[in-house]
Amino acid sequence: MLTTRPDWLSAEAPWTAHRNLFASNGDALSRIYAGTGALNTSFTRSGKQTFAGLVSNATKSAARMYAAQVTDKSKQIAIDGLLGHLSGQAPVTVFDPVHERLNEALSARMSEYSSYSHVTCFVGTWNLNGRAPGAESLLPWLFPDPTLEPDIMVIGFQELVELTANNVVRLALSSLLLTVAAAHDRPREAVSLHDDTRR
Repeated sequence: MLTTRPDWLSAEAPWTAHRNLFASNGDALSRIYAGTGALNTSFTRSGKQTFAGLVSNATKSAARMYAAQVTDKSKQIAIDGLLGHLSGQAPVTVFDPVHERLNEALSARMSEYSSYSHVTCFVGTWNLNGRAPGAESLLPWLFPDPTLEPDIMVIGFQELVELTANNVVRLALSSLLLTVAAAHDRPREAVSLHDDTRR
């Protein structure tokens, strides 16, 4: 779009419409699971944090707290009753003919679009306890069985101190990259990590 219409780069209307559409979609989804519109939509729409936006966030947060403490329980009981999840009820099976036919067709032709292979995974979590990692080797932890080499390694980090997070993460990732690269006899650049940290 931008390559064919470079004049749209300076046009405010398309970007404003996109921001409003994005915020409205967020509001609709938020009402489904939280009972109120999404937080910070004023910032999404305008790109600015205003006092009115802060008041709106506080109002929505209060409404969510009230709903969680007062109204959600009765709604959940009604949903459980309809689905047969209450004590003494038989579970209700929801039949969707379109979904069933689609599943049958996909299952019958699974060999056309699916294949199977055995993959070994190593999943671990490293609690840094708010300190930078020491000089101890991680090889006994990362490779407890020298005869097995996992295809995928997933490492989670815990307790990164907020004020020193950059230093701790930098040292931890550097140590981990060097260890994994050395164990596989590969250069450090050949080892990639996926950062899924959420703040």
